[in-house]
Amino acid sequence: MIDCFDGQVVSLSIGTRPDAELVNTMLDTAIQMTSNNRDRPVVHPIVAPHYRWPG
Repeated sequence: MIDCFDGQVVSLSIGTRPDAELVNTMLDTAIQMTSNNRDRPVVHPIVAPHYRWPG
């Protein structure tokens, strides 16, 4: 996940296949990284069907 304002990487998750667990791990890390911030992030996903299937 990249901050569109300054290009900083907020969260990165690497796996052997693209699935929902990979995305959920990345989102959980992003939430932890931004939890001390008073601003709320806006997430714009790239919708890909293989991320919705459980594997």
